Amino acid sequence: MMNKNEKLRAGAKNLFSETRRPSEAIDRLIHGTDRSVPDKLWSLRERIKGLRSEAEELSSLMDYHSGSRLSQVVDVLTQAEKLTEETMSLTGQAPRD
Repeated sequence: MMNKNEKLRAGAKNLFSETRRPSEAIDRLIHGTDRSVPDKLWSLRERIKGLRSEAEELSSLMDYHSGSRLSQVVDVLTQAEKLTEETMSLTGQAPRD
């Protein structure tokens, strides 16, 4: 049976292993799962932006044929970011800080 410290350590390890950036893990710790829709949309947009940035970097590092495929990924992620921003504007609320 795990004691309280072991449970906390295991939970933190799981939390940090599920997220790619420490800021995401901290956000999940602070806001938990009871975040508002605008907060969740903002978080989603930030993750999409991060993925788009990463795909752009990879695209520039790869040869022309493979890079063009990643350019398509960048285009789709850009579209997803714009659609998410439009959805955010429809909520009429800003995410809480």
